[in-house]
Amino acid sequence: MSGKIPDLRKLRNIIKESEERIKIADSPIKSAQITPKKENNLSRVDEELNNALGMKTKESNYDKQFLKTIKQEMEELDKELGKHFDNQEEIEDEEDDLCISSESEKEKFISSSPFQLTLQSHYSENSQNIETLKETTPSIKKSENSNSSNEQKNPHSNLKMRLQGALATIKSLEKALKDKEAIIKDLEQEIIKKNKTIESCQSLVNVNSNINRGEGSFKNQLRKKDKEIEQKIKEYEEKIQENKKTMLRMQDLNNHLMAKLKDLDKKKEEKTEKKAKKKKEKNNDKNYFEENEYLKKRLEDLIEKYRNLQVKYDSLAESSAVFEEKTRDLYEANQKLQENLIKIMSSI
Repeated sequence: MSGKIPDLRKLRNIIKESEERIKIADSPIKSAQITPKKENNLSRVDEELNNALGMKTKESNYDKQFLKTIKQEMEELDKELGKHFDNQEEIEDEEDDLCISSESEKEKFISSSPFQLTLQSHYSENSQNIETLKETTPSIKKSENSNSSNEQKNPHSNLKMRLQGALATIKSLEKALKDKEAIIKDLEQEIIKKNKTIESCQSLVNVNSNINRGEGSFKNQLRKKDKEIEQKIKEYEEKIQENKKTMLRMQDLNNHLMAKLKDLDKKKEEKTEKKAKKKKEKNNDKNYFEENEYLKKRLEDLIEKYRNLQVKYDSLAESSAVFEEKTRDLYEANQKLQENLIKIMSSI
């Protein structure tokens, strides 16, 4: 690519191939050449739904590679044009190969450009993209008609404008592809929902067929069940009567037991009262016993004290008797002294 501008015919063929792929992806009816992928392994119900809806399975990378190649080619063209605008002499030598001189070739290039193809393919799905494309295409045509006189003089600027328009269309195609992928996802979800509804309908149909087949046997079974139910009702009524009798017996027993429980409660209360009295008596006995022991100890102490006092009294009595004897002796001696004194005094 160095020193040469890439071939526009090659680029145009790439754009045509990408547009054909986009047309095939946008077509609501299946073509004979396109078949769903084997990796999906759709069931018969899914295939019937796809045939009825006229939808096709999603192809993973149907035109992304082509758009990438177009982008690369366009970017290389811009680079080479920038280089060759500096070298006008080399570009004028190759002017016959690169330019589109006649108006018929211009119209073919515009008609083969992805503007009109996107308008045709996405008219029913993306109205906003259509309006933007419609606004861009007339501006390009007006610029081409106004500059038709200047094409022979400045072919490089015209070619640059066309390449810029092609880049804009590539961007719009990318947006359209994103929108289509979202639509394909929505359609896949709808197909899943419809598959579920078909499965439910098939189950209902199978159930209805089984019901229609077994209507006669079902009536016989109902009669048998009615008889069995009547017998069970009779058995249950008999059981209810027996249960009523047992309930009456149980009520009598319950009343008798309640009376016994009341008597037991009274006896328990009496026993508790007796126990409380006994506890009080025991406590009183303990207190009396303790008091008696204390009094006994006091008596013993007093008896010992009395004995000690008795001993002391005896000793005092003995000493007092001795003292009396001594006092008597002293008294007699005193009287004798007094008599002697009187005699002495009388003698004097």
